[in-house]
Amino acid sequence: MALVTAIMLALTAAFAVSIGMDRIHQLQHRGALRNGAQEAIGQITRLWSPGRSHKTRVAYAFVANGISFAGEAQVPKQLALTLRESEAIPIQFLPADPAINHPATWEWPALLDWDSLVALALGLTLAVFPLWALRSERKPVARGSSTAGKITKCAPSGRGGFSVNFDFYTEDGNIRNGSGWSQCPREIGEQVCVLYLPEAPQRNLSYPALNYRVIS
Repeated sequence: MALVTAIMLALTAAFAVSIGMDRIHQLQHRGALRNGAQEAIGQITRLWSPGRSHKTRVAYAFVANGISFAGEAQVPKQLALTLRESEAIPIQFLPADPAINHPATWEWPALLDWDSLVALALGLTLAVFPLWALRSERKPVARGSSTAGKITKCAPSGRGGFSVNFDFYTEDGNIRNGSGWSQCPREIGEQVCVLYLPEAPQRNLSYPALNYRVIS
């Protein structure tokens, strides 16, 4: 789980760096085009929405200095339903480097959009969740009281082994239910060792646990 956390953090950091570099290039290109752009008539070659995105992108081609160039851009929301392939479109480009170009009359996309923010938030959540799971499991193993429980359900787990549900009695005689993990299948009604926090019986698990062992 620590390895999963490290991998997710690395992927999230790489994604954040990629977004940051893309936004820096976008600002540089926008500034360069504002200061010295020329204009040409291009032609739309493709319209599509990447993946499950609700945003439309356009690919286009144009000629500058006798050479054909291509570009892509995000279509403003108000124009998404009005464009057609093979339609003419005005393109502004940098004479010294026509590879830097953009549709002439369109606004540039926002530097930070919801899709990027949601992706970053999801990446951080997936990275932090294993740490949270490790922490929540450690305390009952390190400080919990032990009691006997009875298995009420057992099913294969996506993490390997089996997920189990059980009932157990706390020190004050109240019955509680809980869940945990088992390396092998358990029968309904079979006895299982349960560790729980007396001050918070909802924090419980079956023992042996998935990630921790008690060392005396």
